[in-house]
Amino acid sequence: MDSDDYFKKNKIQEITKFYEKKSKIEFIQDLPIIKTKNLNEKKMNKNNFLSFWPYLSPESCISFRKTFVKNFKKKNKKLESDFKDVWFGFRLGVFAYFVNKSFYSLEKNLTIYKSYGESKKYSTFNFNWFNRRSNSFNYLKKISQNKINFDLSFDYMITRFILTIFKILK
Repeated sequence: MDSDDYFKKNKIQEITKFYEKKSKIEFIQDLPIIKTKNLNEKKMNKNNFLSFWPYLSPESCISFRKTFVKNFKKKNKKLESDFKDVWFGFRLGVFAYFVNKSFYSLEKNLTIYKSYGESKKYSTFNFNWFNRRSNSFNYLKKISQNKINFDLSFDYMITRFILTIFKILK
């Protein structure tokens, strides 16, 4: 959790209550209320229909069981130095969603997340952004031991195509 983010008063109780009811769930994300310089936006769980990836909340919105972390660490041990531009929270979410199948998105806004501008290195649709998306697909391929097939997904194909164009133009 970043130093400027915070939880609603009841977040811990809500998450704990859910874990007690659903023993197979090991990873929960709630949905953020995003505070920007000019407004507050309640984030809803809306996946982009063009994207292969599920909606993943910021790290301050996720919680997980100890067993999940142990399993994640064991499976990721050989990948620790690879995919450095694939963010840790994304890795956790992808592992929970696609590999461990223990992902749950709690449809409640329990975390206040302050966002005053993303890193310019990963501005949407620049070379670094597409390269990170490509590395994210490669991460999923490795962590799932090639069991997840996304080669024909629109998201993967357009990522590869545009990244190729960027590399040609360099």
